Amino acid sequence: GTFTASGNTTLSLQGGTNVPHALTNAGIFYAGTSSSNCNIEVDDYGSIDNSGTFYMGPTTLMYYYNDLAQYVIINNQNGGTFTLQSNANGSASIGEVPQGRNNAFTGTFNVERYFQGGTTKTSGRFVERDYRIISSPVNTATTVDGNYVFGLNYIVGTTAGQTTAANSTTNAFITGCTGGSTSAGNPSVYLYDESKTPNNNTFTDGNFLGITNITNSTTGGTITASDGGTYSMPVGTGVFFFFRGAANQWSTRTHSPYIAPENVTLTSTGNMNVGSYTFTDWYAPTLTTLGYSGSGAGTNFAVRGFNMIGNPYQCPIDWCTSFSGSGMVRTNINPTIWVYDPVAEHYWTFQATSATGGIVTGNASRYIAAGQGFFVQASTTSPALTISEYAKSVLNANATVGTGAVPVAAQLTGSGLLM
Repeated sequence: GTFTASGNTTLSLQGGTNVPHALTNAGIFYAGTSSSNCNIEVDDYGSIDNSGTFYMGPTTLMYYYNDLAQYVIINNQNGGTFTLQSNANGSASIGEVPQGRNNAFTGTFNVERYFQGGTTKTSGRFVERDYRIISSPVNTATTVDGNYVFGLNYIVGTTAGQTTAANSTTNAFITGCTGGSTSAGNPSVYLYDESKTPNNNTFTDGNFLGITNITNSTTGGTITASDGGTYSMPVGTGVFFFFRGAANQWSTRTHSPYIAPENVTLTSTGNMNVGSYTFTDWYAPTLTTLGYSGSGAGTNFAVRGFNMIGNPYQCPIDWCTSFSGSGMVRTNINPTIWVYDPVAEHYWTFQATSATGGIVTGNASRYIAAGQGFFVQASTTSPALTISEYAKSVLNANATVGTGAVPVAAQLTGSGLLM
């Protein structure tokens, strides 16, 4: 059958020693709907056992009472489909997982990410037609160089290379990439290499390397870059993504006067990222440090120490936890983050000055949304950044933005930045 829990419903999953699964679903279960939330509280032995179809609605939050959970928290097996939804109202979020429960989620999960389109123009351009820095909350279950990695095939979906058949609401248009919409043109997705010298002669001469092949990224965990090398993207890597809207209408998608980008909801499928991660650069994946070329290396002083990383969780994270060390531990990393605003075409900053706040410029925020990437800067050699579940801030997952007129899923949590 079909069961719907909405209207600010709270599901309190409190199992016992002999009842490890507090909720079992073999039908269709809606924990929240597109505009009506549901809170899922899990305590001790409580969990979800799903062999049917389970949806966490776009404004649904899952969180835990304590660190005593004993069993797998979400067991998605036996043909089950478990989807964390995202739309203009919000994005489903899973809060802090009890410490040490790296087996909290079994099976694969579908995680949606809503990207806002629109017809608003500034200085002759559609403001939503611009770059975003993105990251992935799931991994391929593959390890490369000792790191769990993620793929980018989800941007173009199962209709990769078949844009005439692409669904305009579930696929985005990317160029210059085999396995994408088209291999012609400049790349639409990029990685960042701190060690290179800035150079703006072409799209791929400087620190940003174009991703030119993603056909193997979801299965084998590798991509090809514009320098001809084959690399992987460890969990927590940031990706620079030029958003044009849906994967159709080529003639007006890439040629002036262009077409307004539509709203698009992408779905990444894989194993949920859980537990602690030490960020590592894609171009030096065997190291547990981030990039800092040093004062004597080359002429990259203008960008020395900058690293593009991303939120690895399906939940906002709080950068202020890096100040106290309670959720993130910084070693030779400055307390400031840089986030890109596609409307202003500008980076804004948030500097943590305490465990409870900091200094903000523009539309930046202490909260980094699920699916969002950002920049950090190393202050000297051997910089390291480790993140744990304690960095999550589930209660800010669906906070309103600014005046409250713009929903959080359309923007980055706690900021005025488009997603």
